[in-house]
Amino acid sequence: EISRAYALDDEQALLAIVRYNRLVDTFLGLTTYSLQNHLRTTVTDVGQIEIDELYFGLDKRGCHYVIPVQAKGGKDKIGVVQIGQDIAFAAERFPDMRCRPIAAQFMADGVIALFELTLKDRQVKVVEERHYRLGTLFETTARVLSFSRLPDGPIFHRRCPLEAGGDQVAARDGHEANKRRPTTPRPVSSGGRASGQARR
Repeated sequence: EISRAYALDDEQALLAIVRYNRLVDTFLGLTTYSLQNHLRTTVTDVGQIEIDELYFGLDKRGCHYVIPVQAKGGKDKIGVVQIGQDIAFAAERFPDMRCRPIAAQFMADGVIALFELTLKDRQVKVVEERHYRLGTLFETTARVLSFSRLPDGPIFHRRCPLEAGGDQVAARDGHEANKRRPTTPRPVSSGGRASGQARR
């Protein structure tokens, strides 16, 4: 909420929103880490380049990814030259890692668009595109709860075993709980021992 409230319509603000809301993780389905922003470096046969932000990612199988991100304002266009430079940088510095370049762009009504890109026949091709709208904590919580509801009614709440005494489960409607199961007393002989025990 803070980043959205004070964000400006420029590349730095866009990168900050993407970073602090972990949109790259959500978009790619990876666990990612921002290494550096506005990275200036050189690439063989290309010269000096600048990468808006560089991420590294890890998937559930342990594979590593290098993820250069370029940020664009509302009217700026994604550049084929910058995409080519990002891919060339990844191939030279991290040849054993898969490169997944991303472009982030502000759109109307506070929407942020993320594009996974590739180069084919010297043209930028969009592998995947998704749009994200940042919501307040209240809006997000309400939406999550709505997805948690059962198809035919209210949410089914299950108490923690410690809170429920080990065998109490909240009723579906949340108005009453199942009572503790009654314990059946064991028959005891006149001598005070259980009927199943042998006398010495």
